[in-house]
Amino acid sequence: MLKLKMKMINRLIVIFIFMFIVIPLGLLSCGLDAFYFIDNIPVGQRFDVGRATIQLPDSSRQGYSEYFSNFLIFYRIYITENFPVNIINTVDDRNLINPKLNSDWLTLFNYTWEYTEGIPPSNLEREFYNRMRYVKLELEDVNIDSILGRDSLNNILEIEFPDFELPRLTLRNRDGSNERSYNLSRANQRMVGTSFQTFYPLPENSRHFLNYPELYDINNIKDDINADVENMTAANRNPPYEYTYVSMYIFTKGVSHESPPTDIFSQATFLSIFKIPNQF
Repeated sequence: MLKLKMKMINRLIVIFIFMFIVIPLGLLSCGLDAFYFIDNIPVGQRFDVGRATIQLPDSSRQGYSEYFSNFLIFYRIYITENFPVNIINTVDDRNLINPKLNSDWLTLFNYTWEYTEGIPPSNLEREFYNRMRYVKLELEDVNIDSILGRDSLNNILEIEFPDFELPRLTLRNRDGSNERSYNLSRANQRMVGTSFQTFYPLPENSRHFLNYPELYDINNIKDDINADVENMTAANRNPPYEYTYVSMYIFTKGVSHESPPTDIFSQATFLSIFKIPNQF
């Protein structure tokens, strides 16, 4: 009887060691519990429908020294017959421009750090492209990934949409020194599934963010032309529409050190909704 009890005790000890020590260690060695995190970009200041600033994180923030690659800005253009000039904050403000702007804003709020401190989707970039039909902002004559790379850490980023100047992105040090400005450029690629497709923004000779008739013409809103523009919903289609606004979000992209590497994203941060100036 004593020998039987000892066998049972020894068996329980072996099961305990296997279940709570051997298996967890094996999982860790396989990398199944690998965890990567990049801190969010804090909300900045929105002054009106023409300017917003945001303080970019420095390398001391969690994940930035280890994984940081660059910052990403995504946008979508919305046509409207209205033209509010104050900061757009409320449901009524967004619906006044375009009901689709409000529904998109509510969906994207689930990806922002203001809503949740949880881990963003591992495919956050594809979520913006595919689910929301947002596209990645570009800069004129320069690669935006290099401009928003490691040299931009701890900088103040400013987006401006002046009335009679080309919209631009500006980076400067916290003390206001080393200012660099770049003209904004609309995208000409969108992601469908996992591959990119080219589209052709109108007018053909300009990808500037200016309110050309070719931009707000609903007949040009197609997958292969103005794919970065959102039409009115069927219930609200009552042209003519003569104004356009652009909604922008920013988030951080990093890359893990494992092989093969995986993308890591911060939560998204809402930048602002800007009024696109008329052509001049």
